[in-house]
Amino acid sequence: MFNKLLLLIFAPILLFFMACSEAPPETDTDSSFYVAPPDLLYFRNIRQTAYSNPESPKEGLDLYIQNRWVEDEAYLGIKPTLVINWMEDQAYIMLQWQGVESNPDSIWWKTDTATGSFAWEDGNLEKQWAYARQIRDLLQQNAQIRLSPNADTDRIAFEDSGLREAFLITMRDYLKLVGGN
Repeated sequence: MFNKLLLLIFAPILLFFMACSEAPPETDTDSSFYVAPPDLLYFRNIRQTAYSNPESPKEGLDLYIQNRWVEDEAYLGIKPTLVINWMEDQAYIMLQWQGVESNPDSIWWKTDTATGSFAWEDGNLEKQWAYARQIRDLLQQNAQIRLSPNADTDRIAFEDSGLREAFLITMRDYLKLVGGN
């Protein structure tokens, strides 16, 4: 009788500890794009209201464009779109040029203390993410971004402060989603 009582008391405790000691299952997703459930929940409950949600081109993907984005071809800018792949627990940044007929080959920039350029190629998720970080850093430095080195004949990208702010807000929200800096 005493053995049965001990078994009834300690068996559930032992099972509880065994269940809690297991490691979480491994995921085969790229950790740089991984979205943890609490971060996705925060975005969907709090930040999603600051975005429009155009129709998704593919099942399992949700697209979000910042509401402050000015949809006017007179403004030159690079529109960041948050792409949430909820089937894979991932999020991406997709960059699209606005105000040009074709994507440029290079981006030229100028700050108060430096000038430079970088090549632009349509690319995979990693390239899109690298370009987005470069553009974010330049916008935070109040850089002028152009499509050619000739400052007299070329328009400035992100000349509208609303476009700059929309890009930076989208980047902050994306970094919050993927747990980045």
